[in-house]
Amino acid sequence: MAEVNLLNLKNAISIIKRASEHTLNLMLKGENIKKQTFVLYSLPGIGKTESLKNLAKTKDHIKVIDINAEFGGSLSMPIQDISTNENGSKEALVLHALHEDINTLNKHAKENPEDVHYLFLDEFNRGDEFMKQTIMQLLLNNTLPGHQLAPNIFVVGAGNTSENIYGDEFGEVPNDVNPLDVAARDRIAPLFVKLDTNAWLDWSYQNKIHPSIIMFVERNQNAANVLYRAPKSDDETGATPRSWTKLSHMFEIFDPTKESQIIIKPLIQAHVGSELADEFMAYISEQPTFNINDIL
Repeated sequence: MAEVNLLNLKNAISIIKRASEHTLNLMLKGENIKKQTFVLYSLPGIGKTESLKNLAKTKDHIKVIDINAEFGGSLSMPIQDISTNENGSKEALVLHALHEDINTLNKHAKENPEDVHYLFLDEFNRGDEFMKQTIMQLLLNNTLPGHQLAPNIFVVGAGNTSENIYGDEFGEVPNDVNPLDVAARDRIAPLFVKLDTNAWLDWSYQNKIHPSIIMFVERNQNAANVLYRAPKSDDETGATPRSWTKLSHMFEIFDPTKESQIIIKPLIQAHVGSELADEFMAYISEQPTFNINDIL
């Protein structure tokens, strides 16, 4: 794959925000302008969904749909309706039931026409063929079967690339995707996001990630390879910024400096894999067992 320009997540989100707000401003002035659909490609678990949620004005201005968890075409599902027409005869109609979250977002967008709203399609390129056709209709006409979406709804996608573009340091990055066809790719603007360890460390301090995890990452010569490490096999666990965050929550219950290794090592391995569990346990064993409060 040709080399691509990687940008950090903060800048990628800024691009989406500025572009969508500018486009809506022109639309409100009556200009006929085509909305852009940005798709964020990155390593798994680096915080795309959380960052986009923070971008929205309120939680009512965004809905997140996990494409990988949906049945084909379930953004708008056909249902049969038997009704009586004006002549008293029965007739069968095919209607379409809009996904509940999209329906809620669409109503809110219509009630607030001057606000940007986001429909965030996670796992954008993992849908089946039916889902790909539905997404194509969304990209082409801002519609889902049987439903016209409000013009101030902007579609944003997130997914994984079909090839490893992030460097060999991360290992064999899983790429089990259903690639978009040429027509769909021509209608999206891909943004390739890098793993920014400094940005994660800033975030980790602000969000009170467990100090032992912060120091373990911060003091490692290859911090990026600690934050993300692909699993060695299909049955192995890999590490992502998300999995380190979940492990931090576990450390609120199980103190890694005091808990028995019989408990703590399998717990770490369950979240970030056996290789990093060994490295983390070695790091913990080298740290002093006292802290400044003990001394004072």
